[in-house]
Amino acid sequence: MGFIYALVAIEYTLIFNSSRLLNLSHIQIILLGAYFFAYTFVTKMGLPYWISMILTAIVMSLVGLFISNTFFIPMMKMTGTFSMIATSMFGLVVLELIKILFTPMPFSLKGFLSGTTTMFGAITTWANIWIIVAAAVVVTALLLFMNKTKIGKAMRCVAENRFTAEYMGINTRVNMGLTVALSCIICAVIGILLIPLYQVKLAMVGTIGLKGFAASIVGSYGSLPGAIVGGIIVGVLENFAVMLIPAVFKDVTAFALVLIILMVKPRGLFGNSAAKRLARIAKKEQEREAAING
Repeated sequence: MGFIYALVAIEYTLIFNSSRLLNLSHIQIILLGAYFFAYTFVTKMGLPYWISMILTAIVMSLVGLFISNTFFIPMMKMTGTFSMIATSMFGLVVLELIKILFTPMPFSLKGFLSGTTTMFGAITTWANIWIIVAAAVVVTALLLFMNKTKIGKAMRCVAENRFTAEYMGINTRVNMGLTVALSCIICAVIGILLIPLYQVKLAMVGTIGLKGFAASIVGSYGSLPGAIVGGIIVGVLENFAVMLIPAVFKDVTAFALVLIILMVKPRGLFGNSAAKRLARIAKKEQEREAAING
């Protein structure tokens, strides 16, 4: 679950770094990816799982490009409060579309990542193993993409300072579209990995979105390494907490951890570098506005 939370935190971080938007519709986008995979491609079209995964990634990338150009890019001009309200309302629209286009009734995929195995003397499910493997592959591929490719480096430049990136010739609208498309693919991966754990249903994401947000705060909001480490920490701690409190109350662990972090180290575990970067961005944006107004 720590790897799941890390992927959710990464999705938050990607959108925030490229647009300064706090995307509150990610839960519904995760659901959309799960339903495209399980309902459209596997159940209705009867395609093999691996082909369905590839088609889901393609469809969700197109959905990301549409969302970016239709909603997210115009919302970049809004203040933080209005953009949060807008993404929340957009998420509710997506939820209703899921009910209309697919089905509101829960269902399962028999045989998908099912079964158990023994590792190091402990019994675990294949679903948990594949979650760790898939999340590790996604994180590794994302880090290589961000650090080794021209497009990834452009995304990092936009995250550092969007206005300076524009002056250097980077098309921030295209960059935003690619970032949202990448984020939607990650949401699809999360949705697919949750299917063997919770079935395919409207409530399958539950508090995972909030815990992913908590993980990003623990690691330091806006920091990609912080999102990864924060997700794993939250996942490990909430499962250790079951030794001390009833399992039904383990969800409180993530939120209690956020409160502790905010009181002890408000900028998160990776907060020093991330806070300095965000401070530089804010200062440069203020200087730019002052130059324009002057």
